[in-house]
Amino acid sequence: MTKIIIQDRYQIQKEAESISDYTRSFIARDLESANSVLIEIFTKTVIKKTALEGYLDAQIKLQHPNIFKIDNWGVHNGLYYFVSEYSRKVTLSAIVSSGKCVLPRKAQQLAIQILKALEYTHSLNIAHKSISLSNILITENKEIKVRGFFEYDFLKTLKENIFTFSGSTVYMSYETLLEGHRTQANDIYSLGILMYFCLCKHYPFQGSFQETLAQKREDSYMRLQEHNPQLSSPLVKIIEKAMHIDPKERYTATEMIKELKSLDKSL
Repeated sequence: MTKIIIQDRYQIQKEAESISDYTRSFIARDLESANSVLIEIFTKTVIKKTALEGYLDAQIKLQHPNIFKIDNWGVHNGLYYFVSEYSRKVTLSAIVSSGKCVLPRKAQQLAIQILKALEYTHSLNIAHKSISLSNILITENKEIKVRGFFEYDFLKTLKENIFTFSGSTVYMSYETLLEGHRTQANDIYSLGILMYFCLCKHYPFQGSFQETLAQKREDSYMRLQEHNPQLSSPLVKIIEKAMHIDPKERYTATEMIKELKSLDKSL
C-alpha cells in the first residue's frame, strides 16, 4: 500500500495518539533529513484561515528547549497541518491521573522547567494564558515541553463552533475570572494550582463557576499541608505565594525559579 506523502516531503508512517482535541497525529519521515517528525492535521476545514496561519507562524518563532517546537506548516487536501519534533510524549495529566502524588523533588524540577519556558515568553511580553496539566508534555527523556502558547487567543477568534476549548476555571486567578484578562501573573497563578494538584491530587477550588469565584475571592481553600502533611513548609509557602489573590504579590517567573532552586537541601 502506497504511503501518503505530504508536500513532497513528509511520508506518513502511522497514526499516533493525538495531543490535542482538534487535530489528528501521525508519525512521518522527513524525506529531506531522514528524521522522524510528528504531523498534526486539523480535523476540520478552518474558516478563519488568517487567524490559524498567524497562530502557527507565532508558534514557529518560539525557540526554547522547554517549549513544544513547531518547525513547519502547510495545507494538504484542504486541511491545515503542522510539523513538530518527534519523540514519545505524554501529558502531565495522564501521568498524574494514573499514579500517586508527585514527589516534592520531581514537582520542583518540573516546575522549574515550566518556569524557564514562561521566563522566556514573558521576556517577549507573551503570556501562555492556559497553563494546565494537559498542556504540559513530558518526553521519554523526562524533559518538559510546554504546549498551547497562543492557543487561547486563536480559539477565541473562531465564531464558528469548529473546536472545543475547555479551559477549567480552577486554573484561572480571581482577577482573570472577574475581568477576563489572562496575564503573566495569571500564568504564575495557574502554575501554583498545577503544583498544588500534583502534590496532593486535589484541586484547591471546586464547584460551579459562582462557587469557584466566591472561594477565590475569599481565598478559601484547604491548605496543601492538610492534604499532604509531609510537605516541607518552604515549598508550600512558594506555592501559596504563586497562588496569592493579589497578582502584585505573586512571583515573576525568574523569582520563582530562584526560590525553587533554593529548596535543593530541604526536599
